[in-house]
Amino acid sequence: MTSEAKAFLALPVPVGYEQLKIRNAGGPDIVAHGKLLHTYGEQHEGRKVRYTVIELWQTPYGNHIGIVERRSDVDGEYDIIAAKAFGPLTSREDQTALMDFFSWSNDADKLRRAMGWIFTDVVL
Repeated sequence: MTSEAKAFLALPVPVGYEQLKIRNAGGPDIVAHGKLLHTYGEQHEGRKVRYTVIELWQTPYGNHIGIVERRSDVDGEYDIIAAKAFGPLTSREDQTALMDFFSWSNDADKLRRAMGWIFTDVVL
């Protein structure tokens, strides 16, 4: 962990936020203060041994962190976490980048609808 990350983690966590320390398999590790906005995907008792959970977190400054957790309950396997930092998600380009990160999955579509995003391409 860098000295910058250690210094950040020593700061007080704002009320309503959590301290996040993400060991990222898909890029640099991420430390942040975040508030969970949405989470989708869950294990259904007795039905899945491998499953994916997506999360969207917001920082106190309005930036976002997308997390994809590929979880396994199989002995000898381990969970894989990929995370990516995003800006304020106010433009369609940023929203599309987040959806790309989530692979436009069914759970990502649930998140899109919860956020009130509508994507339609007009092709002439």
